[in-house]
Amino acid sequence: QASDAAKTPRLVTQLHFTSWPDFGVPFSPIGMLKFLKKVKSVNPDFAGPIVVHCSAGVGRTGTFIVIDAMIEMMHAEQKIDVFGFVSKIREQRSQLIQTDMQYSFIYQALLEYYLYGDTELDVSSLEGHLQKLHNTFNDGDRIGLEEEFKKLTNMRIMKENMRTGNLPANMKKNRVLQIIPYDFNRVILSMRRGQEYTDYVNASFIDGYRHKDYYIATQGPLQHTVEDFWRMVWEWKCHSIVMLTELQEREQDKCCQYWPTEDSVSYGDYTVELKGDTLCETFSLRDLVLTFVPVSKLNLSYQYRQM
Repeated sequence: QASDAAKTPRLVTQLHFTSWPDFGVPFSPIGMLKFLKKVKSVNPDFAGPIVVHCSAGVGRTGTFIVIDAMIEMMHAEQKIDVFGFVSKIREQRSQLIQTDMQYSFIYQALLEYYLYGDTELDVSSLEGHLQKLHNTFNDGDRIGLEEEFKKLTNMRIMKENMRTGNLPANMKKNRVLQIIPYDFNRVILSMRRGQEYTDYVNASFIDGYRHKDYYIATQGPLQHTVEDFWRMVWEWKCHSIVMLTELQEREQDKCCQYWPTEDSVSYGDYTVELKGDTLCETFSLRDLVLTFVPVSKLNLSYQYRQM
């Protein structure tokens, strides 16, 4: 007969990782590492085994288990053996780790962890952590904060994923030749009929904290890309523009003026009308009305703000 302890209800926590495609891998290991940390934090010390499952319980499941085990090995022995560990656990369940992409992802995640460690902070410890970064000196008198920022330079720029921006027809649309959007998240414009390469603008979708593609990061328009800029604003239904540069700085052009000083100005198929210009203490607030005036003269317009 079961004891009273065996009958006691038990809290079971399910953590569901939602951005991992079947047979594929997440785009970046950062989310997986944060997820792994969360799993460890909610699993009590006295608990039995952690249940891990995907569809068949070998591909994604094996990848998760190997990353966790190798991080523990890294701490315990200052070394890792992905091949050896996968070989060992395949003797316990066949086909753990199903694709070379998953195998490669294990190494990417471990490298990410080794290079950057766990960078998450409790807000309550932020003040102390910042003081520590300011008072820690490393090689060549670099303070800890500079050392931490320098780690970001280890992140590889994937030049092979910038093909569109590097096409000869698009090169002149880039303000800074080294800064090209990645193809996977570039802002795509509608292709103009009979005009090749008209879908390109030097702009990238950037995730916010809560929302995917919450921002568009873009260059200050050049004289010949102002219409593309407004086409982007129109086609992606943008209502706010945040401008963080002067038109000229240190006697160099940084941004072409893409709005009228008074009344309205047309940029190709788009007309921009100045409705209000308020000078606040640290910024200017302009209310502009953007109207789409295509060849057919069918007028469509909406209002938005630039700060």
